[in-house]
Amino acid sequence: MNKWSITGSWIGQYDYDPRPAIPNLAPISFTLQATQGWFGFFRGVVQEESTKGAPEPATVRGQVFGSQLVLRKWYPKFYVTDGTRWITLKTSIERDHRIVVDDEIAALPIMYWGEYNSQSETIIGSWQFEETYVSFKSEGKRLYLPFGKNTGKWFMHREV
Repeated sequence: MNKWSITGSWIGQYDYDPRPAIPNLAPISFTLQATQGWFGFFRGVVQEESTKGAPEPATVRGQVFGSQLVLRKWYPKFYVTDGTRWITLKTSIERDHRIVVDDEIAALPIMYWGEYNSQSETIIGSWQFEETYVSFKSEGKRLYLPFGKNTGKWFMHREV
């Protein structure tokens, strides 16, 4: 297999696997600007479709090895959907639970795995957000919110 580089512009889409706890969410389109360095390590910025995705860009860090790719994606704030739009988790907790949240809640990483196809210059894979507890402060007191596992599929192709 020829070596390939993720450096450049990519256009893609991700979706959510069905779950009873969340509504059927439409696929979300995105662009990725990536720069690959030594040993296959790369970094980049993801911007999602403004009407369906997170309103701020996300940062990615990952590694290419052979035809495989793994990356972590972080948003600057923790975003959730209310079924119609993406809002910060802070806004959701304050609005839905009437709990004061002292600061924006830091986003947790989302893991992506994929495989590169050199003939079509596409990457297809899956993503996962682990079940966890999200920590935040309310009026100086540390609180924990359980957050369920999310999974889905994704693909992207090189922008021409």
